[in-house]
Amino acid sequence: MDRRGGQGAQGASLDARHQRAGVEHGFQFLVSSAPGEDDIFVTRFFHDLSNAVRSALGKDGPTEVGYLDLGGAGEPQWPADARAALATCGTFVALCSTRYFLSPHCGRSWSVFAGRLREFRRRKGSPARCLLVVP
Repeated sequence: MDRRGGQGAQGASLDARHQRAGVEHGFQFLVSSAPGEDDIFVTRFFHDLSNAVRSALGKDGPTEVGYLDLGGAGEPQWPADARAALATCGTFVALCSTRYFLSPHCGRSWSVFAGRLREFRRRKGSPARCLLVVP
């Protein structure tokens, strides 16, 4: 399984149409974790969550349902698939810890998702029931 919740090598990035497609055609969730924060357990949690979500949706095989962001460990820019995941995921799962709150990358990820919530509320006049932050 790869870091996007698929079970095989799927393409390295998503195109702009996918990024605009929204939650229905994008990632169901994004798991955000600080770099070096027990990565083996975070990865196992992500795989288990991906399998449970895939099963609940009645999907099997290489269907991508989630994205794992391990804190960007020194990456100057987000990869295209990470940007797409932040732009389309319906649930943001932040694995909160001291390292998480001290990480600029993790703070930016949280801020991007929170911005989506604010923008939805501004445009619709009510909170988004389908976009969730799970700390």
